[in-house]
Amino acid sequence: MAARTLPEKDRLFAVRADWRDESQYPRPDLLDPSIWSWELLRRSNEYAHGYDMLQSAYADVPAIPFPLDSLLHYVCDPAPNEQDVNYKTYSTRHPRHFVYPLKDYVRKEWGISILVNPIDSASKLIEPSRIHDKNNKLAWLFTCNTVEAINAPTTVLVNEHGLSKTAAATGPHEVLFRMNVTGNLDEQIESLRRQISSYFEGGTRNGALLFTEYIDVSNSPTAQYSQELQRPIDVYDVPSSRAPGITVSNTLWKWAPVRLKSLHYALRMADAIASLEQGTFVRQLEERGVTSQHALLITKISDESQNFPYFDLYEPMSRVLAEYFHLHPLTDEARDADAKTILRWLEMAHTLVTEGEYLQVARTNARTPEV
Repeated sequence: MAARTLPEKDRLFAVRADWRDESQYPRPDLLDPSIWSWELLRRSNEYAHGYDMLQSAYADVPAIPFPLDSLLHYVCDPAPNEQDVNYKTYSTRHPRHFVYPLKDYVRKEWGISILVNPIDSASKLIEPSRIHDKNNKLAWLFTCNTVEAINAPTTVLVNEHGLSKTAAATGPHEVLFRMNVTGNLDEQIESLRRQISSYFEGGTRNGALLFTEYIDVSNSPTAQYSQELQRPIDVYDVPSSRAPGITVSNTLWKWAPVRLKSLHYALRMADAIASLEQGTFVRQLEERGVTSQHALLITKISDESQNFPYFDLYEPMSRVLAEYFHLHPLTDEARDADAKTILRWLEMAHTLVTEGEYLQVARTNARTPEV
């Protein structure tokens, strides 16, 4: 019975290695969350499609375009009527609009600071000059680990008053700070730490993240900045603008979805699921001498379901993979490769790759004390 092949556009996973060959993966004892996070993200078919669509237009451009700047490198709402139009023409046609760079879209969508080709493995991205922690060699890639200079000292954007205007689009959990690199950095960093701590319950990052939501009235024709409230208000609807915000407590802000030592196996399972989508998984098993009713059940379930039934397939996958690893034991922790453990790896792979939980891995603090 031939295995079902899922159309490429409908797949959730992208194959990056042969799940049967552990030498194609980082070692299980690797304690670098940034490397694991990138390896998980590059297995997302959604990110692969995003890269293909955005790479030609991706560029480092001002957060707010200048009048004659092309909008090819920006996300625009509403969309421009023409493919290539400058900002002056666009803003005249659409007085009420929202424009921000593709670079910020990538930050918001995938939590990475630059658009990277998913074909490149972590080993190709590691640059010795960017390593500030031996256990976080790709920390620079993930926005949750890095600070970005919005207007570097070498950037000359001055007007006749000797001041520069800069702006940037920010995500819901990002905040911009301005620092003087010629000042007392220790005092400024300590001030930065205090201000960030104020966003957390009890003034400590051990508490839940607190933030306040207000109705965004900045695009309203009657919007005006309130010095008292330190935010825009609608001068024709002052009561609503002054209404207390909604305080939200997110107790999972520092939640780790999986132990780092399990990521080697979850990563291999991500490629196994990708092979299942491609219709090659059962054949890969047969090539290594595994034929069982569980393999037939996988083919039967995938063929008879209108939608691809991922979570219905993971249980028979875990059983047939347990048979595979019985014949071809894992180098490390072979005794734990039972069906129950493998099912957990498969479910972790699904969550980490398709639900964005790779970012939770990137947030893991693996820094070791200096000896």
